[in-house]
Amino acid sequence: MIYFLLDNIRSRFNVGAIFRSAEFFAIDRIILTGFTPLPDSIEVSKTAIGAEKRVDWQYYEDPILAVQDLKQKGFYCLAAEINPRASSLYNFCAQSKRDYLVVLGNEIQGVNPEIEKLMDEVLMIPKCGDLKESLNVEVSAGIFMSYLRQGK
Repeated sequence: MIYFLLDNIRSRFNVGAIFRSAEFFAIDRIILTGFTPLPDSIEVSKTAIGAEKRVDWQYYEDPILAVQDLKQKGFYCLAAEINPRASSLYNFCAQSKRDYLVVLGNEIQGVNPEIEKLMDEVLMIPKCGDLKESLNVEVSAGIFMSYLRQGK
């Protein structure tokens, strides 16, 4: 199984786009936490174009409890983040029999450091250009979904 946890994502449009990508890549569940908009928002459903009705989702107010619960169930936890601890997503070898949780953080602050401490690995998408330091969260989600799905 592949789950994605969205922690305090601000934009309803980003959440809708993540649902759309999740349906495309057959992601098993999206976990929404904190103030992340829920799928009943007009903007989420407008961007998701029906995917919000096809992708299983769940809400946890506290993302730490969600991560702890999934770790207890055997999920291997990954943070999508750019920092010195991060290694390249492309060097990560997904195992077909392993369950994964990928945590995506807030568009401005990234993954909460308290959540990151619970992760088994921190992975980044290597950049090639010189201008921008990061990708939009929904673009990053799609890249992670595609990469993990090909390993499953």
